[in-house]
Amino acid sequence: SVDNLPKRSKLEIRFLCSILRRELKSKQTIQRFMDHNIRVRFIGQWNTLINDAKLASVIEQRQEDTKQFKDRHLTILFGYDGKREMMDAIQKFQRAPEMSVDYASVKQYLWTSALPQVDLVVRTGGEPHWSAGFMMWHTADSQFYFTQKFWPDFDLRESPKLLQHSMVREGEKNNRGNEFKLPDKYEKIAQKIVRGVYDNGVNRGLAELGVNRAGIESGLNPLASAKPVYKSVI
Repeated sequence: SVDNLPKRSKLEIRFLCSILRRELKSKQTIQRFMDHNIRVRFIGQWNTLINDAKLASVIEQRQEDTKQFKDRHLTILFGYDGKREMMDAIQKFQRAPEMSVDYASVKQYLWTSALPQVDLVVRTGGEPHWSAGFMMWHTADSQFYFTQKFWPDFDLRESPKLLQHSMVREGEKNNRGNEFKLPDKYEKIAQKIVRGVYDNGVNRGLAELGVNRAGIESGLNPLASAKPVYKSVI
């Protein structure tokens, strides 16, 4: 975040930037972007705060190389602050008094204007608070999942818990007083998680929930497509 970066030492920032630069230049990473049609975006004031010409060049190259992709999106908020984003949008309205204020025009003036609404937000590291006003406009109707696990440890084993949380919350919102029905948008991700969990031999997460593969699949409609429903990662 904008608040976090200045608090770090120059040595730490150089180290973090070197890791990011290395990964973005990695042939394996580049090939993954190309093979899966992943569009890469960096949003925020990182360039002003860090002033790393080598990193800026690599980021610009990855964004340029992937700008034509539409299937999947990887967006990294770097040097970001949701309050600054909203203030910047307000200032743009002030400079264009003829502009009507409505939902579409507000979104148009956001740094994150090109991004879709966020379905599900995962907050790792045991921090039960919102950070830097993260995408306030886009997360107004999101589901939130808080976990004690740190981001590097958040892997497939956490997926069944995440899936159950999302299903239950969405079911409570949409099915009050009615027979529970799995929301359509979760069918694809459920199929993919179940398939991925079992294909990789990771059963513990499902066992802890008291469910099994047959139990989950019996409540899902078979789908021809196995593409993930969450195509955007922020």
